[in-house]
Amino acid sequence: MGCLVTFLVVAVLLGIIGIIYNTRKDTKLAENHNIKAAWLSSWLLSVEHCNYKYTNDGYGIAIDIPNKKIYLASMIDSASVVKEYNTSDIREWEYVMPGADLLYTIGHEGFKSAPGRRNATDAQAKDAISNTGLWLTVKDIDYPKWFIQFRCEEVQDPKTKMELSRWMEILQQNINEA
Repeated sequence: MGCLVTFLVVAVLLGIIGIIYNTRKDTKLAENHNIKAAWLSSWLLSVEHCNYKYTNDGYGIAIDIPNKKIYLASMIDSASVVKEYNTSDIREWEYVMPGADLLYTIGHEGFKSAPGRRNATDAQAKDAISNTGLWLTVKDIDYPKWFIQFRCEEVQDPKTKMELSRWMEILQQNINEA
């Protein structure tokens, strides 16, 4: 009986500690989200006049065609960075969609991957999704390379690929052909 009481007391204490820890963690996540939302809202107001805009979870790109300006918002070294460039300062751009060699299946144990592809773990799929986006190299000593993460629902998401292709064309027409 004494062991059972001790066990119950320890379990209750661990439960209380877990609730406190999770509450603090959730509060910190909410604070970080609110900070990110605040600066992104400010950035969105500053690019309201732009012809083309894209934002996703703290990342953004906007182009002001008449003034030949490009506005970037990104997370660089865990900090929110926002900059404005002349379109002539853009040296190159490309998009990346990691995971072309991954086959992500849910609930198919023993499933064999197609030739040239390998089954992805949850971590590999999450990594591929979070690294999908647009890379820009600019004439800037402090921030020469920018990553704009694009919304992606799955590995090699066709909607995301279309949106990235759209941005490649927007940049082509407004930088190379302008």
